[in-house]
Amino acid sequence: MVDQKLLSLLAIEEYGGFTKAAKGLSMTQPALSHHMRLLEEDYGVKLFHYQHR
Repeated sequence: MVDQKLLSLLAIEEYGGFTKAAKGLSMTQPALSHHMRLLEEDYGVKLFHYQHR
């Protein structure tokens, strides 16, 4: 069984961002962000590097 957090990561890549991925997965953007934080903790790596616009 595939972990929902990994599916969330794939959706972010597919949709090109958190907001669109959350909408495509029928979940809120904060819930999606939480999935990414959990993945980062699970694997001990930073998945995204944020920059100010």
